[in-house]
Amino acid sequence: MDAVETKDDKVKNSFKDGLNKLVEKSAEDNGVWQMMVAASSLHERQNHDLDLLRIENNNLKTKVDGIYGDVESRTVGSKHKAATAMSRADVPVISSDMWDDFAKDIGSVY
Repeated sequence: MDAVETKDDKVKNSFKDGLNKLVEKSAEDNGVWQMMVAASSLHERQNHDLDLLRIENNNLKTKVDGIYGDVESRTVGSKHKAATAMSRADVPVISSDMWDDFAKDIGSVY
């Protein structure tokens, strides 16, 4: 409750007093009590899962930076990065009208 910001501390105290009364006067089979316990358990489980994800994320970052940090480590077999990058001009143009080519292809099939 300390993490929750309110304009008036009386609201926090009133809420805390209400919860204390609920806890003192409620039986364990009370639906409100069971929901509070379930919510607390869910919160704890989500925090645990989040911590595991953070650890896994840090491990993956370390692996990527270490294993694949330079060009040589990223090379697979005899494959290397291209010496020059291709542009659109390097691709030969077969036809100037794509739809005409499409119609010819369909016409030859049917």
